[in-house]
Amino acid sequence: MAERKEKDVREAARETYLPKVAERFGLKPLSYEFFCGYINMKQSHGFLADLVVKVNWRNLSRHGLNTMGITDNRDWSAIENWTVEIAKVASEKR
Repeated sequence: MAERKEKDVREAARETYLPKVAERFGLKPLSYEFFCGYINMKQSHGFLADLVVKVNWRNLSRHGLNTMGITDNRDWSAIENWTVEIAKVASEKR
């Protein structure tokens, strides 16, 4: 169930958020993709971000964010597969 919800969030980001960002900056990307990332909570991310984490640490922890250390959700095989696909698209556009 959690995996499906995560997939829905990624799809929503790819289909709505990323095109809006590209449009805002006048970009015309060949493809959109959304990947999870890495965050080190041992380092400060600015006063406001640190405050949000402190206030919401239980909820963040419940959703898999390690609020006391490092969370790395990068999927290197998915990133690599996408780069191969986009390279093919780019070479076809030449």
